[in-house]
Amino acid sequence: MIFLFDIIFQSGEFYSETGFSWTEIIPDVVGNLIGGFIGAGSAIWLYYRSIKKDKEKEIEVQLEFEKNKLRYLQHLIGRSISTIEHLIKGLDKFIQTIEEDNITFPELISAPLHDLERIVHRINQEEHYHSYLNQLKNRLVLLLIINIL
Repeated sequence: MIFLFDIIFQSGEFYSETGFSWTEIIPDVVGNLIGGFIGAGSAIWLYYRSIKKDKEKEIEVQLEFEKNKLRYLQHLIGRSISTIEHLIKGLDKFIQTIEEDNITFPELISAPLHDLERIVHRINQEEHYHSYLNQLKNRLVLLLIINIL
């Protein structure tokens, strides 16, 4: 147990026994400051780099989403065109059969128009328009599409 007025003997080498000298402390302080600045600068640089990468990845995901939306619309338009062409051929055959034989009434060919209904009613046309705007970088092509629409 240590009492209030106990004398403690220590042995060993102690700093500043001969006096205080700035030349001994400055290299340590400067080294520590440089190390701290390098560490802090590296951490800040990595933070901003990760933010930049996240933004780039987010933009890439958005562009891929827009491309997929446009591919889906292209697929629906292609299927709608083939369905309409099938209906036109059926109507031509129907007209030809009526012109050849006025007595019998031929069966009219029908085809489902679900894809065309999706294009007209269910697809958000404004989102697809903005997808086209983001995907088309050439202003001349963009103006041509706007004039066609």
